[in-house]
Amino acid sequence: MARKSLKTQFIVTFVLILTLSLAATAITYLGAFRVFSLLQYKRIYPANHFERQVPQLEEAIRQLGAAVLADDAILAQLIPKEGFTYQVVDSYGRFLYGTEKDDIIGSSEELYTRINTTISHEGRFVRVISIFSGRSLQGAVALVYQLTPYIPRAQDRLWLIPLGSLVILSPFIFIILFTYILARRFAKSIGEPVDMLIEASHKVQAQDLDFAIEYQADNELGRLCRAFDEMKETLKESLLAQWQAQQQHREMVAALAHDLKTPFTIIQGYAQALLGAIDHRPKAEKYLQVITDNARRGGQLVQEMLYAAELEDTQPSIPTEFDLTAFLKDKLDVYRGMGEGKNISVELELALSEEPPLVRLDQGKLGRILDNIVMNSLYYTPAGGTIAISARAKGQALHIAVCDTGPGFTPQDLRHLFEKFYRGDQSRTIEGGQSGLGLYIVKQLVEAQGGTVRAYNSSTGGACVEFSFPITKRNTY
Repeated sequence: MARKSLKTQFIVTFVLILTLSLAATAITYLGAFRVFSLLQYKRIYPANHFERQVPQLEEAIRQLGAAVLADDAILAQLIPKEGFTYQVVDSYGRFLYGTEKDDIIGSSEELYTRINTTISHEGRFVRVISIFSGRSLQGAVALVYQLTPYIPRAQDRLWLIPLGSLVILSPFIFIILFTYILARRFAKSIGEPVDMLIEASHKVQAQDLDFAIEYQADNELGRLCRAFDEMKETLKESLLAQWQAQQQHREMVAALAHDLKTPFTIIQGYAQALLGAIDHRPKAEKYLQVITDNARRGGQLVQEMLYAAELEDTQPSIPTEFDLTAFLKDKLDVYRGMGEGKNISVELELALSEEPPLVRLDQGKLGRILDNIVMNSLYYTPAGGTIAISARAKGQALHIAVCDTGPGFTPQDLRHLFEKFYRGDQSRTIEGGQSGLGLYIVKQLVEAQGGTVRAYNSSTGGACVEFSFPITKRNTY
């Protein structure tokens, strides 16, 4: 029953209390009746025991006639002392003598209306027996008795009266008893999940979310436990995400602090050296170039950190229509200039339709995507290498890939490449000033515009990063 609804449990409990109380009361009454039958006329007399003696006493009093009015000893011997009291009055209703002292008949008129009748008086019964002398009413005898069981022996009264009281009160006793028993059972059935919820709330308060509420029931408490468990799981996911974000933030600060330390230390050292070589122009130019390169590396690290923070704010993209071919050619000129210092050639291959596709993207974010990928290739491509940028339209999608002739990605790189702060080759990363945010930013920007991104190694072993977006084409008229 503990798995049923609370309403059903309450109704069943209430019905059981009534049913069991009625059944127990019936059994008790049957048992009491059986005991009464066995003890009747032995230790206890029935309620009408004295009433059955009234006719005999009435007949004897009538035979005695007016003699009972003058001699009180006659009735004292005739009427039993147990169970009866009596009162003798004259024809005017005036009290003559007797063991009943209450005023039963107060006048002759009252006497005439009550003779030879049985009346009720203060919870007792009174039989008024007329006394005639010839045809003249001389008085009356009032026999007073009760219709209750009678126990003649005092020692029997000590246990029979309490027993009878218990029998009479048994319905109420059984209702109280079964209410207590079944209420405890009902409370226990709902106490188990309630205790689980209380314990669970204490664990949540203590930030312990590694628990489950093992209570399966299709009722209100079962649904409450499941809802609490779901809330706990949601809270756990939220807290884990918060803890991970905090951990990533700490890692980002530590990584950037470490990466910024190197270029700025170099800048400081070469700046001091430059002061000593101010008259030596070739050496000064060399030092200035080192200072410039490391300042750029430090600035890029700060820029990546700021831009990663911008991504956390989920700024919406602002798509515009633009000429993709012209855009890529402009970027190619920039990348070729960046590759000249390392003797790296940058090539562009277009495999678009005759009518250039009309792309509708956030042009600024597309530029950042290409910048991050190409900069990553520039860091890892050796001198004399090549970076190839290709763009092709395939179906309703635009695919852009950047491949280099560097060492390529390791299997571990391919699994974690787009994770925040992931850096595969530590030595090259430090030299390149990388923070582990570049490709993470690429993934965030591509997906924010409805695209996809993947990384792989080319057939020659170099690294490739490819991303794609849905496109539309110009209408022809």
